[in-house]
Amino acid sequence: VQTSFELMRAVAEQVRAARAAGRFPLVLSGNCLAAVGVIAGLGQPTGVVWIDAHGDFNTPQTTMSGFLDGMTLATATGRCWMELARSIEEFEPVPDKAVLLIGARDLDPGEGAALARSEIVRLAVESAPDEIERVLHSRPPTIEKFYIHLDLDALDPSEGRANGYAVRGGFSNENLQKLLAKIASHLPVHALTIA
Repeated sequence: VQTSFELMRAVAEQVRAARAAGRFPLVLSGNCLAAVGVIAGLGQPTGVVWIDAHGDFNTPQTTMSGFLDGMTLATATGRCWMELARSIEEFEPVPDKAVLLIGARDLDPGEGAALARSEIVRLAVESAPDEIERVLHSRPPTIEKFYIHLDLDALDPSEGRANGYAVRGGFSNENLQKLLAKIASHLPVHALTIA
């Protein structure tokens, strides 16, 4: 756990430096945890578009596996690991209303219940193309920058297996590219992670 948060601190420093130099941070990561560092590096207020087959919304109390990556969005929104998250310079939890979760279809029971109680906006793979513009237009006016987190297991495994956690029912490559283009045309995107 400590090593993971050290990674997040290092990512935050690099994102902050890239933004200060006028560059666009593109983070290629083997895990989702880098997202907390990217969010800290961008500073608040930052909106989050989370595209993933999973909610990554577990906490130590709800996880079935103990997998830390499965707690990333919960950490980013202030639901767990808060003492360690505060050790990342400029980290502030992202408000639920500033989070859009797209394509999550493999949720643990406790994770699904927590998402249902949250104010996070969710779009299913099949509804995303039709509803994305409406949702993007209803973003909080105080959010002037956005971060896109793309876990490649958002793709359907028939397109290519991104990892061992990939599940059926995901995006086609073409539809995912269209979705990303639509998001980028409607939101001021300041960083992207591909995990």
